Order: sequence, then C-alpha cells, then structure tokens
Amino acid sequence: MNLEIYVLGVVGSPRPKSNTSILVKEALDAAGKLPDVKTGIYTIANKKIAACIGCLQCISKRKCIIKDDFNDFYSKFMNADGIIIGAPVYAMSVPSKLKACIERLSNSIFARAISLQKFPRLCKVVGVITQGNRRYGGAEIVQQYLVDTFTALKCVVVSADFPDSYIGVGGCTYGDSEAGSIMKDQKAIELSRNLGIRVAEMARIIKSGLFQLKDQLPDEYFIELG
Repeated sequence: MNLEIYVLGVVGSPRPKSNTSILVKEALDAAGKLPDVKTGIYTIANKKIAACIGCLQCISKRKCIIKDDFNDFYSKFMNADGIIIGAPVYAMSVPSKLKACIERLSNSIFARAISLQKFPRLCKVVGVITQGNRRYGGAEIVQQYLVDTFTALKCVVVSADFPDSYIGVGGCTYGDSEAGSIMKDQKAIELSRNLGIRVAEMARIIKSGLFQLKDQLPDEYFIELG
C-alpha cells in the first residue's frame, strides 16, 4: 500500500526573504526525498491576513467571512498531512500576522465543530521551527506557544532529535538579521532536516493507520473541513 503524503511548510515571517524560510525549506527538502512524499510551501509575507474580529459568522457560514488571503491558507492547511511551521521570535512571541492566521484557523475549526456538534480529530503531524538573533532570546517560548496551539487542535506534534530539540528546532543568527545569516547555525540546519523527515515519517504512519482502521474508528477522524 503506497499512500502519498503531502507536507506543507508554513513560513511565518513577514519578511519576503527570511532566515525562517531557509530553515523551513531545509526541512521540506529532506522530507521530499522520502518515497511518496510531496511538499509545498506557504509564506505569509506579502499576504493580506487581518486579525480575527470575533464575529462568530464562521459558525453559520462554515468559513471565515473576512475577505483576504486567509481562506487560501486554510485550504492548504486542511489538505496537508504534515505541517512544518516556522516563525521568528517577535517580542517573545510569533509575528502578528502569523498570530492572526493561527487565531482564525483555530476559530474556524472550532466553529465548524460547533456546527457539526463533533470536534474533528485532525491527526495532522506538526513540526515547529523558530529562529532569532540570540540563542536564549525566547525561541522555546515561541515553540511552546505553537506546540500548545496545534495540540489543542488535535494535531500530533513531533520534534527533531533529543536532546538538541526537545519540542522544536531553535535556530540562532548570533545578532545578525541579514537574510542567509542562519547558515552560521549548522546545528539548526541539521535539526531542521531531521524534523522534516520526522514529520513525513509520522504522517505516513498515521495516514496508513487511519486507512487500516477506518471501519473501527469514530467519524471524528474523517470529518472533511475543507
């Protein structure tokens, strides 16, 4: 049985040319070398993504009613088996546009669950990458936020290699903000590649398991939210 896996890389930096994108692309490149694994990338830079306004219209409309680029992101996320999400450290958190994207994603999924009276068990595999100017400048705080968010959405979060990557990959540019400076951190490059492989492997395991057990599992595992 050969089940094709699709791994989506999400670059959460508002900069069109970012160090975050380098790490995400390294992860995707490693994942794409595995058999039956396809990859794609979504970059939020230059996208129009407004903040969630809490209108609750997504409950009745079954999608976010704000007219911008979010629904394209939502569709790409829902069609992926694995997600590699990368974010730079901004004020001890993720950039505001990525935060808006995550909030609207979460609220759209919760709204659909309310309308269906069932919470979907997404089982998407998620790997987290962060990068900043300093080694101890908040990378693990950002990782923890992303891990908590996608765990709440019933995703399966994996890390790269213990003990260098407990919950995600943390890259450091050592005070240099120029694009490409992340290449100084070869450990982050190595861990990003390993994370890409782990996400793809676990996505294959989960997708194969769902296929084998489809007659024994509740409907929540197979709810279509596209």
